[in-house]
Amino acid sequence: TGQTLTFGAGLTQNGVFGVQDSSAAIVINNGVLANTAAGTTTLSLNATGSSFTNNGTLGASAGTLTLSNSGAASWTNSASGLIQVNGGIFNLTGTNGTNSGNFNISSGTLNLGGNIATPTLGSFSRSGGLVNITGAFNNTSQTLDIGSAGVFGTGGLNSLSGSITGGTIINSGGVSALAAVGNPRLTNVTLGNNFFPNLTINGSLYVSGSGITLANGATINKDSGTWYWDTTGAQTLGVASGTATLISTG
Repeated sequence: TGQTLTFGAGLTQNGVFGVQDSSAAIVINNGVLANTAAGTTTLSLNATGSSFTNNGTLGASAGTLTLSNSGAASWTNSASGLIQVNGGIFNLTGTNGTNSGNFNISSGTLNLGGNIATPTLGSFSRSGGLVNITGAFNNTSQTLDIGSAGVFGTGGLNSLSGSITGGTIINSGGVSALAAVGNPRLTNVTLGNNFFPNLTINGSLYVSGSGITLANGATINKDSGTWYWDTTGAQTLGVASGTATLISTG
């Protein structure tokens, strides 16, 4: 309890490794921690009061790197911190995450899991790779652009297998559709806005909360996937104002 482990500036830790707490601990990275080989690296902090702070570079170029926490533990990517994916898979999961640094993705896959809010995404620099929402994504009072001009950068959002709660979802272009995989969940969301009223959703999903609202003038296209309305009580497929169209294929 009360231990602090610091990976110092100038240090590069490559290969496959792991860090896990057994009681409250602070872990700080000021160097480079990178999963560079086949295999899995896990940074897992779960005790109350534990925290991980990245002031350096945390990344994957091969294999799988997972940053996770639970309960009252937390992770932070500071203003000088870089989360880098240039191969392999990077799983960003857990709760109580904050980010004022950067994401740099050139290849590989970034999976956004756990509980993440739109502002946590900060700045993306992306020239390739895949970005997926696999956890609970809080978009309350925000506009989430799944297109290439949005927060996810070039290539946009590749798939949704978790959930999106609140706010507005739009597609500014560069992505053909919001790809629902494995029956994800939309809760109290608005589809489209005045600037980008059209959106395509492919795949089956669950609708929770009060339902789904279509923006004024929106045309929403869906494929043959099923929308499951599963909340006890009243739900509405409605229009914010004016008129909107939902086109279903199959």
